Amino acid sequence: MKFDKRNILIAIIVVLLIVLIILLFILIPKVGKKSKGRENSYIYNREVVELPGTKEISNDALSSDHCIDGVCIYDATIHYVDNRGRVDFKIKNTTNKIKTGYLKLDFGNDFLITFYKSLPPKTTVEKTAQYANIDFSEATDFKVKQLTKKEIEELIKKK
Repeated sequence: MKFDKRNILIAIIVVLLIVLIILLFILIPKVGKKSKGRENSYIYNREVVELPGTKEISNDALSSDHCIDGVCIYDATIHYVDNRGRVDFKIKNTTNKIKTGYLKLDFGNDFLITFYKSLPPKTTVEKTAQYANIDFSEATDFKVKQLTKKEIEELIKKK
Protein backbone atom coordinates (compact mmCIF):
# COMPACT_ATOMS: atom_id res chain seq x y z
CA MET A 1 0.00 0.00 0.00
CA LYS A 2 1.34 3.31 -1.05
CA PHE A 3 1.11 6.39 1.26
CA ASP A 4 0.89 9.20 -1.17
CA LYS A 5 -0.77 12.56 -0.57
CA ARG A 6 -4.01 11.54 -2.23
CA ASN A 7 -4.53 8.47 0.02
CA ILE A 8 -3.70 10.46 3.16
CA LEU A 9 -6.15 13.19 2.16
CA ILE A 10 -8.93 10.63 1.52
CA ALA A 11 -8.25 8.97 4.91
CA ILE A 12 -8.45 12.33 6.70
CA ILE A 13 -11.74 13.20 4.98
CA VAL A 14 -13.26 9.81 5.87
CA VAL A 15 -12.24 10.18 9.53
CA LEU A 16 -13.66 13.72 9.67
CA LEU A 17 -16.95 12.53 8.14
CA ILE A 18 -17.24 9.74 10.72
CA VAL A 19 -16.55 12.16 13.58
CA LEU A 20 -19.10 14.63 12.17
CA ILE A 21 -21.78 11.93 11.92
CA ILE A 22 -21.12 10.81 15.51
CA LEU A 23 -21.37 14.41 16.77
CA LEU A 24 -24.65 14.90 14.92
CA PHE A 25 -26.18 11.84 16.59
CA ILE A 26 -25.03 13.08 19.98
CA LEU A 27 -26.21 16.69 19.55
CA ILE A 28 -29.51 16.22 17.66
CA PRO A 29 -31.45 14.81 20.66
CA LYS A 30 -30.47 17.90 22.70
CA VAL A 31 -31.77 20.41 20.16
CA GLY A 32 -34.99 22.05 21.30
CA LYS A 33 -34.79 20.86 24.92
CA LYS A 34 -35.11 23.50 27.63
CA SER A 35 -32.16 24.06 29.85
CA LYS A 36 -32.47 23.28 33.54
CA GLY A 37 -31.51 26.82 34.44
CA ARG A 38 -33.12 29.12 36.97
CA GLU A 39 -36.67 28.82 35.70
CA ASN A 40 -39.64 29.49 37.93
CA SER A 41 -40.98 26.10 38.96
CA TYR A 42 -44.39 27.44 40.02
CA ILE A 43 -46.65 26.55 37.11
CA TYR A 44 -50.17 25.95 38.32
CA ASN A 45 -52.75 24.26 36.13
CA ARG A 46 -56.30 25.07 37.24
CA GLU A 47 -57.79 22.52 34.85
CA VAL A 48 -58.10 19.67 37.35
CA VAL A 49 -60.34 16.78 36.43
CA GLU A 50 -62.02 15.40 39.55
CA LEU A 51 -62.54 11.67 39.91
CA PRO A 52 -66.17 10.60 40.34
CA GLY A 53 -67.13 10.68 44.03
CA THR A 54 -64.39 13.12 45.08
CA LYS A 55 -65.16 14.84 48.37
CA GLU A 56 -63.69 18.09 49.62
CA ILE A 57 -62.66 19.26 53.08
CA SER A 58 -62.26 22.98 53.66
CA ASN A 59 -62.65 24.81 56.96
CA ASP A 60 -61.32 27.77 58.95
CA ALA A 61 -58.50 25.75 60.54
CA LEU A 62 -57.24 24.57 57.13
CA SER A 63 -57.55 28.11 55.74
CA SER A 64 -55.61 29.87 58.50
CA ASP A 65 -51.88 30.60 58.32
CA HIS A 66 -49.55 27.77 59.38
CA CYS A 67 -46.02 29.25 59.44
CA ILE A 68 -42.46 28.17 60.13
CA ASP A 69 -39.29 30.19 59.47
CA GLY A 70 -41.14 32.86 57.51
CA VAL A 71 -42.87 30.45 55.12
CA CYS A 72 -46.63 30.12 55.57
CA ILE A 73 -49.11 27.63 54.19
CA TYR A 74 -52.78 28.61 54.14
CA ASP A 75 -56.06 28.17 52.24
CA ALA A 76 -55.61 24.39 52.23
CA THR A 77 -58.34 22.26 50.71
CA ILE A 78 -58.28 18.47 50.79
CA HIS A 79 -59.79 16.56 47.87
CA TYR A 80 -60.13 12.81 48.40
CA VAL A 81 -61.72 9.65 47.08
CA ASP A 82 -60.78 6.11 48.18
CA ASN A 83 -57.64 7.16 50.14
CA ARG A 84 -56.16 9.14 47.29
CA GLY A 85 -56.41 12.70 46.14
CA ARG A 86 -54.70 16.03 46.49
CA VAL A 87 -54.25 18.97 48.82
CA ASP A 88 -54.41 22.42 47.23
CA PHE A 89 -52.85 25.24 49.22
CA LYS A 90 -51.08 28.57 49.00
CA ILE A 91 -47.52 29.01 50.16
CA LYS A 92 -46.28 32.46 51.12
CA ASN A 93 -42.78 33.79 51.80
CA THR A 94 -43.12 36.50 54.45
CA THR A 95 -39.38 37.22 54.65
CA ASN A 96 -37.12 39.51 52.63
CA LYS A 97 -35.05 36.59 51.31
CA ILE A 98 -35.55 34.06 48.55
CA LYS A 99 -36.58 30.76 50.14
CA THR A 100 -36.05 27.16 49.00
CA GLY A 101 -36.77 24.06 51.02
CA TYR A 102 -39.03 21.24 52.12
CA LEU A 103 -41.99 21.39 54.49
CA LYS A 104 -43.95 18.61 56.14
CA LEU A 105 -47.71 19.08 56.40
CA ASP A 106 -48.66 16.93 59.39
CA PHE A 107 -52.39 16.09 59.49
CA GLY A 108 -52.09 14.00 62.67
CA ASN A 109 -52.69 10.54 61.22
CA ASP A 110 -50.30 11.06 58.28
CA PHE A 111 -48.33 13.75 56.47
CA LEU A 112 -47.38 15.17 53.09
CA ILE A 113 -44.07 16.70 52.06
CA THR A 114 -43.89 19.69 49.74
CA PHE A 115 -40.91 21.35 48.09
CA TYR A 116 -40.66 25.03 47.24
CA LYS A 117 -37.88 26.49 45.14
CA SER A 118 -36.68 30.07 44.71
CA LEU A 119 -39.76 31.54 46.36
CA PRO A 120 -39.26 35.32 46.07
CA PRO A 121 -39.68 37.59 49.10
CA LYS A 122 -43.24 38.65 49.99
CA THR A 123 -44.67 36.32 47.32
CA THR A 124 -47.53 33.82 47.38
CA VAL A 125 -47.94 30.87 44.98
CA GLU A 126 -50.51 28.12 44.66
CA LYS A 127 -49.37 24.51 45.00
CA THR A 128 -50.85 21.04 44.89
CA ALA A 129 -49.59 17.96 46.70
CA GLN A 130 -50.97 14.65 45.45
CA TYR A 131 -51.22 11.55 47.61
CA ALA A 132 -52.26 7.89 47.50
CA ASN A 133 -52.89 5.24 50.17
CA ILE A 134 -53.46 7.87 52.86
CA ASP A 135 -56.77 8.51 54.61
CA PHE A 136 -57.31 12.24 55.05
CA SER A 137 -61.11 11.93 55.16
CA GLU A 138 -61.20 12.96 58.85
CA ALA A 139 -58.55 15.69 58.65
CA THR A 140 -59.60 19.02 60.15
CA ASP A 141 -56.27 20.80 60.66
CA PHE A 142 -52.52 20.39 60.10
CA LYS A 143 -49.18 21.54 61.46
CA VAL A 144 -46.22 22.71 59.39
CA LYS A 145 -42.91 21.14 60.38
CA GLN A 146 -39.34 21.20 59.15
CA LEU A 147 -37.89 17.96 57.80
CA THR A 148 -34.98 16.47 59.67
CA LYS A 149 -31.61 16.13 57.94
CA LYS A 150 -32.20 12.38 57.74
CA GLU A 151 -35.59 12.84 56.04
CA ILE A 152 -34.08 15.25 53.50
CA GLU A 153 -31.24 12.82 52.75
CA GLU A 154 -33.78 10.03 52.17
CA LEU A 155 -35.77 12.24 49.77
CA ILE A 156 -32.66 13.17 47.81
CA LYS A 157 -31.66 9.49 47.52
CA LYS A 158 -35.08 8.64 46.04
CA LYS A 159 -34.72 11.20 43.22
